[in-house]
Amino acid sequence: MTTLTKTDPRKLMLQHRKILRGYAIRVLLTENPLSPAKEANKARRMEEFLAIGRSFQLTERELVSLLYKELFEELP
Repeated sequence: MTTLTKTDPRKLMLQHRKILRGYAIRVLLTENPLSPAKEANKARRMEEFLAIGRSFQLTERELVSLLYKELFEELP
């Protein structure tokens, strides 16, 4: 029997944000593309991040801001 666990959407959104920001920093610093597996992971996470955000009535602009706000300040 499969047991489904319910994940708090806010926590899941924060996890996606952390990973997506990490991918962005990695690409910007190394100027190398992500591997196909990481690119697929990024696309899936972005889709889920946007869907969860929309369920909280956030606009796409607000969601992109959440992802990339202060990102360039964090870069060395």
